[in-house]
Amino acid sequence: MWIELHEIGKIYREQVVFKNISKNFSANTVYGIKGSNGSGKSTLIKIISGYLNPSKGHITSSHKDYSHDIAYCAPYIKPIQELTLKETFNLHSNIDKRTISYDEFEEMLKFPFTVANKQLSEFSSGMQQKALLGLAILSSKSLLLLDEPCSNLDTNAIDWYNSTLEKHKKDRIIIIASNNQQVEMDLAEEFLEIENYKK
Repeated sequence: MWIELHEIGKIYREQVVFKNISKNFSANTVYGIKGSNGSGKSTLIKIISGYLNPSKGHITSSHKDYSHDIAYCAPYIKPIQELTLKETFNLHSNIDKRTISYDEFEEMLKFPFTVANKQLSEFSSGMQQKALLGLAILSSKSLLLLDEPCSNLDTNAIDWYNSTLEKHKKDRIIIIASNNQQVEMDLAEEFLEIENYKK
């Protein structure tokens, strides 16, 4: 799979967020989008996902429509709090046919206690983020979008994130947006600096 951005720009309330971004993304590569808070990283991720339209430019891809081939994890995407972790896993599994069982999924998360029947509202913010990262990384989707993936994660969880992502990066495009936190982009091989596309 490949995705190419052609002169992408975004204007919001007459303010230029970024302009003239051209970039090719190919499978088997991890990309990092760097920028300070409010620089437009999340906006670019949303444009790549198809959630937002660019003000200028367009996107081409080897897939005519890749909207159903995306796994997306970000702190602003909240799970249904009334569902248990097991119910959330089953809901995602109905959309994305997984090859692992729920028990294998929970074991992979390495939580200190059994959480299958606990509602997500009972989870800490770090546990919720880790669970959502697990669902995204273990998906079968060809495009994995991670916006500030280590938000709310402690040191052990960050180590878990990097090792899990390393195991599941083959045959997919992975794009990570971060405000220059190297721990979030240890695996990134190519970088795009948002600040370079504002003038």
